[in-house]
Amino acid sequence: MSRRPLCYAVITLIFSAAPAAAQLDMQLGNGWNLSFSGNVNAFLVYETTDGGGTVSNPLGLVTAGETRSFNIRTGLLPAFAVFSLKGHEAGRDLGVTFGFAPEIQCGPSSNAYANRANCQGSQIDMRQVFLTVGGIGGGQILFGRELSLFGRQNILNDMTLFGTGPTGGANSGTTTLGRIGFGYNYPNFNAQFTWSSAAGKRSQLSVGLFDPSEVLTDGDCTVAGNYCETSAPRFEGEWTLKPGGGTMIWANGLVQGAKDVVGDKSLTSYGVGAGVKFAVDRFSVLGSGFYGSGIGTTLNFVNAVDSTGEARTSSGFYAQGLLDLGFGAGSQIGLSYGQNRLRGTDAEPDDLVTNTAIVAGWYHRMSKMLRSTLEFTYNRSSADGAEDNTGYVFSGGWLLLF
Repeated sequence: MSRRPLCYAVITLIFSAAPAAAQLDMQLGNGWNLSFSGNVNAFLVYETTDGGGTVSNPLGLVTAGETRSFNIRTGLLPAFAVFSLKGHEAGRDLGVTFGFAPEIQCGPSSNAYANRANCQGSQIDMRQVFLTVGGIGGGQILFGRELSLFGRQNILNDMTLFGTGPTGGANSGTTTLGRIGFGYNYPNFNAQFTWSSAAGKRSQLSVGLFDPSEVLTDGDCTVAGNYCETSAPRFEGEWTLKPGGGTMIWANGLVQGAKDVVGDKSLTSYGVGAGVKFAVDRFSVLGSGFYGSGIGTTLNFVNAVDSTGEARTSSGFYAQGLLDLGFGAGSQIGLSYGQNRLRGTDAEPDDLVTNTAIVAGWYHRMSKMLRSTLEFTYNRSSADGAEDNTGYVFSGGWLLLF
């Protein structure tokens, strides 16, 4: 009952491929199995934004003012190098996984080298470090760092995961955004203790205790309005139903408490989400959405409260359609529309920011392991009392999964 790495979950959900045939497996002498899997991707990205926009960053994910830029970079899915060791001892399925996520472009903009040609290496994330123990309550325990439950089906089913979508700004040292902040919040890879019911069945339930997050108005925990005391874990859960034929229904949620010691008040953050994917023959449609209080937008628990510590509400949705053209090993065209909205408190403007994106893409499976992608993205940031920031992204590249 081992848990598949992120990249293989993506392939299964979007392309219905058989990943086990591509990964490298080695049978060890002690009865354990070592596997190596992952991907490498690279994209040519040209991005432009119109002049006149006045929505401020970082809430506005589209750059204000007129810009033109070209990059060769990683897309929404970073490159992955995943090592998994699995065995069976004492009547239980056991496993450990290490997942490295490097990117081909330079590291974050804080790098001391302004010239990207001399940045001395790319960013490398250690995204996955976890162990699994099967045979617990008819399911499996996962203990370590892995993709969170709240919102994970949104990103796993997002067609831009094999592309770029909105970038979040040119010359970035991280992955592109895809629909992160333009339809859902990023679930992130978090430390957790999660139980999941048996895999391979029509319905699956996962519930977990997660390392809690501080909720800050700034970086100083001596200021009132910052919820820095997190004395209890965050709770997250997810339920999925797969009736068959590629159709899928899911619901998820989170709740977390934190305390502002200076201001002597507490905050309960919560979020709920749901989605459905309907597939028939070569066509699939998807719709999903979320609503939360005190969870912010784009990244969970960022920009979640105002300067006095009052919780902001946030919501998001996206709709997506994919059509398989049936060329060779498989070729799909897709169109998606979605947005994230962050609403202000009583002391703030009603609409702090709304980030909207329309993405059209062509995703071609050239062989079992090699894929090519072409995408066009229109994205916009708007807010009360400001002129819209608008931008356009053209991208094309290859993705090799193994």
